[in-house]
Amino acid sequence: AQAAETASQTIYQQAVQALQSKGEALRHPEDLSLFTGKQPSDYIKDGQLDQVALQADADKLHQERPELFRAIRYSPRPDKSQGYGGGEFSSRDAWRNAFKPA
Repeated sequence: AQAAETASQTIYQQAVQALQSKGEALRHPEDLSLFTGKQPSDYIKDGQLDQVALQADADKLHQERPELFRAIRYSPRPDKSQGYGGGEFSSRDAWRNAFKPA
């Protein structure tokens, strides 16, 4: 029973960390339990995480307390062809070649 409770707690924590509501995520995942008054076991039905109920509570919390959420920003991957240390081609070579006599 203790192992099942630990496993369900872990699943709940992972799900809450991955929760998103309208392109935003909780700043502190423990806020969901704190502000909804629900325990992780409240979201476990027949040994499975009830993601619909979890998402519904997150959406409701987002509507009531938007300051608990942060915008999710995806950073673009760096363009290695720009700047120094860009692999095979670097801007240093480009400038050197730009002023090379023909």
